Amino acid sequence: MLLRLFFVSCLLFGQWQLFSQKMYFENISRQMNLPSQECYTILQDGGGYIWFGTEQGLCRYNGENLLVYNEKNGLPEKAIYAMAKDSSGAIWVITSANRVLHFKNGSLSEALFSKRFQQLVHGRTVISFAFVNKNDLCVSMLARGTIMIDRRTGACTELKQPQQYYDYQVRFFGNSLIPFNGAAEERRNHKKVYISTLHIQQPGKPDRVIPVSHQGVNNRSFFLRTSSGKSKHCVAFQKNLIVIDTAGNYTIRQLPSSILSVYADRQGGLWVGTLLTGLFYFPKSDLKRALIHSLTDCSVSHVIQDDENNIWCTTLEKGLFFCKNQEVLSYPLDNLMQNPEILTFQDSTIYVGWQKKIVAIKDDTIQQLPFHAKESDYLTDLVFFDQAFYISSYSFIMKTDKDFKKVDYVRQKRFPYFVMASAKQFKTSHRRLYTLSNYIIGEINNNQLESYKVASKENLGRCFEPLDPGRFLVGLKEGAELLTWNNDSSFIRLIPGTEAPVSDMITDWEGRVLVATKGEGLFLYSGDSLHSVNAQFGISARVLFEIRQDVYGKYWISSSEGLFCCSRKEGRISTVVYTTLDGLPANEIHKLALSPERIFFSSIYGISSLPLMMEQEKTADPKIHLTALQLGKSSVRLPELPHNLTYDQNSFRFTFDAISFKNNQHRLVYYLTGRDSSYAQVNGTELVLENLRPGEYELIVYAENEWGVKSKQPFIYRFYISKPFWLTWWFIALTVAMVMLLFGFILQWSVRRAQARAEERNRVNSLLAESQLTAIQAQMNPHFVFNAINSIQNYILKNQKEEAYHYLAKFSHLIRMVLNHSKKKLIPLAKELEVLTLYVELEQLRFKQAFEFEVKIPAAIDEDGIVLPPMLVQPLLENAIWHGLMPLKDRKGKLCLLFSVEGKVLKIVIEDNGIGREHSFQAKMNVDHHSMALDLVKERIQMVKQLYQAMEDASIQIIDLFDERHQPAGTRVEIFLPIL
Repeated sequence: MLLRLFFVSCLLFGQWQLFSQKMYFENISRQMNLPSQECYTILQDGGGYIWFGTEQGLCRYNGENLLVYNEKNGLPEKAIYAMAKDSSGAIWVITSANRVLHFKNGSLSEALFSKRFQQLVHGRTVISFAFVNKNDLCVSMLARGTIMIDRRTGACTELKQPQQYYDYQVRFFGNSLIPFNGAAEERRNHKKVYISTLHIQQPGKPDRVIPVSHQGVNNRSFFLRTSSGKSKHCVAFQKNLIVIDTAGNYTIRQLPSSILSVYADRQGGLWVGTLLTGLFYFPKSDLKRALIHSLTDCSVSHVIQDDENNIWCTTLEKGLFFCKNQEVLSYPLDNLMQNPEILTFQDSTIYVGWQKKIVAIKDDTIQQLPFHAKESDYLTDLVFFDQAFYISSYSFIMKTDKDFKKVDYVRQKRFPYFVMASAKQFKTSHRRLYTLSNYIIGEINNNQLESYKVASKENLGRCFEPLDPGRFLVGLKEGAELLTWNNDSSFIRLIPGTEAPVSDMITDWEGRVLVATKGEGLFLYSGDSLHSVNAQFGISARVLFEIRQDVYGKYWISSSEGLFCCSRKEGRISTVVYTTLDGLPANEIHKLALSPERIFFSSIYGISSLPLMMEQEKTADPKIHLTALQLGKSSVRLPELPHNLTYDQNSFRFTFDAISFKNNQHRLVYYLTGRDSSYAQVNGTELVLENLRPGEYELIVYAENEWGVKSKQPFIYRFYISKPFWLTWWFIALTVAMVMLLFGFILQWSVRRAQARAEERNRVNSLLAESQLTAIQAQMNPHFVFNAINSIQNYILKNQKEEAYHYLAKFSHLIRMVLNHSKKKLIPLAKELEVLTLYVELEQLRFKQAFEFEVKIPAAIDEDGIVLPPMLVQPLLENAIWHGLMPLKDRKGKLCLLFSVEGKVLKIVIEDNGIGREHSFQAKMNVDHHSMALDLVKERIQMVKQLYQAMEDASIQIIDLFDERHQPAGTRVEIFLPIL
């Protein structure tokens, strides 16, 4: 507040010319909710943030949100009068209590030398400070004094004044011009002209003294401002502005009030902020050229140009102003909120008309023309034709000279003394002036209007375009029609192609007629029909207002979505659309007018213009900063980021600042290595990653604006999500080992159980087989015994005592051997031969030697070493005797028992020369007898296979024998037993 009161006290009022053009500055204080409208200084840091000091705190702006630092979050005093930026882009501030702070790691920290500096300045007010090199900080006081601070050591040194007295002094530090100090006393007298001296010190060069003359009371301003550009330096004090080039030449210009700030931009332009008279801009820092005057009623305390070439201004009364485009100029007219009815260019002058008045804009002046309409009249159009101006309204057409002094009215030709003409629109073609009223097209000659024909529908004519003398294309509320007039007769035909309201028509250099509509875009009139060319011209808008073609052949089209510029090159049309992103006051543009250098247009904010050859400036790359990170359900304290995360810390919510002040419609382009195969996009500045798997990741995030410009420096975050303990190698190895041990235990238990079951099954099977074998033997033995007893009984009945005794003795010996062998599973071959021989001898005795018996066994066979099941062969011998040999009638029977060894198989052959199996079977059919011998032997062999695994290949084969006449000659039975 103290500083502002000082500004006001220094104001010297005087008259000043009202400049006609100004840049379009938007006051953004309300939208960002400033804590105070008194703003003193502004800077942009290395990260792209805009910082400005106010009476109620330090503010940081990212284009959308404002962050205020005050006594609640690190700022001891509210007011900030001075700021500077060091070589790294970090912000330093000095508070109203001369406390030195710098912004580091997201918060304000007091500098180590702050206390020492406070003691040195002892209550004096800092007006500016700057880093003159990497470490030295130069601070200028409000009243006398310059302090040099070495931030490495904290040393604070006050620069001494030279012995000789000068009003104002500046010193070069490197390439920067720094205000040195002020004079000791004010000098007051009542002379009309005064001379102030500016002393310039530059190392290695002689000092320079520049005298500056000015009028009025020499009330010294303690504010000495400097700025250094590429090739020029600027010094300002009181109302005096001095520009010095590298050769030492200087130019002086006085401004209407005290200068508060000076700033040299990157293009060489010079911005000067004044007290209560606004902002002045000198292109190329040339004080002799015409200037641009903006913010005419504000005290501009500081100006900067940001990385996107936007201009920012702080003011002492209205907060913060912002200009996106220096090429877009506005004109301070009355009724700025209304779109004018008239906008035209003629003879280096822009004419603007609305309601009942017309304003002329020429050079640096704005003049209202001496023209007065009736209370009920509203102006509709203005045209310059045949060295005169024609002005139309709904009730008259007026003709006037260039000075708008000599006025005459145009009347209807049929009623020259009674009826005045009126018109909505003028058009010139073929050196004729045509008019369009609500429903009449006419031609003006000698202040008289000749009507051609009443239109087809009353009050539907909106615009028109002369095609040829007597042929007109008329735009209606619904489509267009062609009107042809010839010798007091006319022909009207509706033109197909659109039913939308027609807003404007022009004939271009090539004779093509372009038609703008409100609803369906742009059309080309060809072949008596309208053809849509919106896509061909690259126009996205559907609601169009006016079309113009400039001196370069480019088409300018106003619309509800911006100002379109279409240029044709080599048969192709390239289109650029200018919107608020390019610095226009609004997107909805209405009226258009062309000068040789600029396009003038109207919007709800009044009249503006931009150069015809202005290149659309794309915004600089948006800078991206992480402002918040939520990891799971907890927030991470920035700027430190965790890199080693647990398995349950796998969901992220990132919030970024994407800084771009021309275009704040951003999206994020990101790529997560370890998961994604390509870049993905998300609208806005918030990125959510959920349920990431354990592993190593690298997140790369760019901010991208609507023009597709991405950040040069992306946000990169590398992190590792550890596996849960149940997925770690040691847990998996331990689990696998335990599973394998458990599996081995279960397998071993299962094997043992299976073995026990197999052994039990084998034991049971063995017992079962033995019992079955015993049962079979029990069947065989009674059968043999029964037959033997029958034979003994037969001897007794025949009273053959000796034969019966002999037979009984052998029989008893045989029975003992059979009983002994039946207890055994296997017996030696020798024992079996003994039993078989004894058995056959008994049968021979019984049948009185009715057959012969022969045993053949090679000497190589070990009769005691080879074993076989007992009583295996006996049933076959019995079967051969009883069923093969006994029925013989024609020959004596013969029974052979042969043994041989083939490899590891004992082959036993029982061969007889009996009647054969077929005759034996026929004989049995007449006798109730069934032979069980063969079945028993087969079952016996099967049981042996079950008992002895080595006997699996045991088999029996029966062969029928025939003589040379093919008559049955006996049976041959072959038994194959593997040798155990």
